Amino acid sequence: MSAIITIAMSAFLVLLARPILSIFTPDPDVLEIGVEMVVFLAPCYVTYILVELLPGAIRGAGKSLVPMLISVFGVCGLRLLWLFLVVPRYHTIVMVEASYPITWLTTSVALLIYYKFGKWLKEPEAALYR
Repeated sequence: MSAIITIAMSAFLVLLARPILSIFTPDPDVLEIGVEMVVFLAPCYVTYILVELLPGAIRGAGKSLVPMLISVFGVCGLRLLWLFLVVPRYHTIVMVEASYPITWLTTSVALLIYYKFGKWLKEPEAALYR
């Protein structure tokens, strides 16, 4: 269900990028850059689904530390590394934009591995029994 909604919302954003962005700026150059960014990023939102879904399921089972660490390192840490190491070498807005789907996908894979193979269901935290 999340994938269907995300794909529909992404399509909506891509189709209406220019009218939506024109609410915020009349400048045609800014609009063009904004539309390019939306067209690049909106279809990638499907890679972000597991970043929200899996930590929520794991936290609901009483384990919050590991999904938080994976999310912080994956979404923030890797993105900062990308911005410091890759963007200076390939100094374009596309390289900045690419950091989003790359870190979403990497974090999703790490969370999926923990979801499948971690012992989060077998070891409830003591707080569950208080």
